[in-house]
Amino acid sequence: MKKYRKYLIIGIFLFLIIITTTYFVVEFLKNKPSTSSDGQIQIEVDLPVKTSYLYAPNQLLTGVAYYYDVKVEVQNLLNQSVGNVSITIVVPIILEIDSENYLPPTLNISENILTLNLSLISAQGIISITFKVKPPNSVPYKTTELLSISINYEMNSSSYLLNYDHQFSIIPPPAWVTYGTLIMGIGILAATILIAKKTRMLEKYTTIDLINITVLSSLGAIVFKWIWQVFNDFLGIFGGLLLTIPASLLMVIVIYLVKKPGTATVFFLVWELVNFFIWGSNITSWFGWYLLEGVAVDALIILLKDFAERPITASLYGFVRCFIAYWTTYFWFSPVIWKVYYAPWYAWLQILIGGIGGIIGGFLGYYMGKRLEKAIVIY
Repeated sequence: MKKYRKYLIIGIFLFLIIITTTYFVVEFLKNKPSTSSDGQIQIEVDLPVKTSYLYAPNQLLTGVAYYYDVKVEVQNLLNQSVGNVSITIVVPIILEIDSENYLPPTLNISENILTLNLSLISAQGIISITFKVKPPNSVPYKTTELLSISINYEMNSSSYLLNYDHQFSIIPPPAWVTYGTLIMGIGILAATILIAKKTRMLEKYTTIDLINITVLSSLGAIVFKWIWQVFNDFLGIFGGLLLTIPASLLMVIVIYLVKKPGTATVFFLVWELVNFFIWGSNITSWFGWYLLEGVAVDALIILLKDFAERPITASLYGFVRCFIAYWTTYFWFSPVIWKVYYAPWYAWLQILIGGIGGIIGGFLGYYMGKRLEKAIVIY
């Protein structure tokens, strides 16, 4: 039976790592600029122009107060110039064009059509066209639109035409999804408290157990969260590890010390309540959802019958906790609550980094738990 559990642990570990790594690699390889070329002229579209490579392309959100920047680059790939160039860009009628801010100044805007006429584009030359668009206040559902670009040009007494339709999405503000997420989070919290009360789960814990859970979860929710908030930006893409490693470490220590099913869920319940009272509205959107990490880890504890009593299981618990936390952050809370769409490759990179942090935290938590088992005050 122990051999079966060992293979099960390794299997779960490898499955999650392979899934995370595969998605990251696939999305990273897909992350290329949107271009079209006939071998002589190339069109590249950046919509919207991103202030950072971290955000998803071709996503416009309705109801915003600002204009999105759009950049269209036309490049001559040849070692000779092309002449009598006419560039036409047809913007979907659903978008409002800012008629005062655009480049180059010779760009002509008539309703939803932009035209630029040039005598020539020099060899290997690049023409950059920038303008601003604004989506409507709302759309009933996510829609797909096309930015149509056509280029007429002449070379060696011959005429050429290149057409390119750039596809992008207009997304409505996720109002009902946002409210639904908040309500579901509160529902999860209420259901957990009700189940704990009905099953008298808390009666299984001794005073020492509850003190250990409260002290360690409060340490993470107050001290380490403060450290993360202050120093997060200094570490760039690795900033999340300032909270990821301590959270997994403290969780594993508690599981090791208490050795009772449901400990991870209670740990994150206390963490969340402390978060709410200390940081207030900063964590309202997370209210209740934190418990999913604990529930998943407790399910593994029951399945494997192991209270982080081996380095590999402790590391697995840390990884699973972080996988859920990071996935919900980048693929659920970011677009639904904060209306920020991250590039999929970056989201999976963060999940991978967070998972590694969880492994480190879980591994360290196992050894610290062993030491603290004898060092913690005995009542």
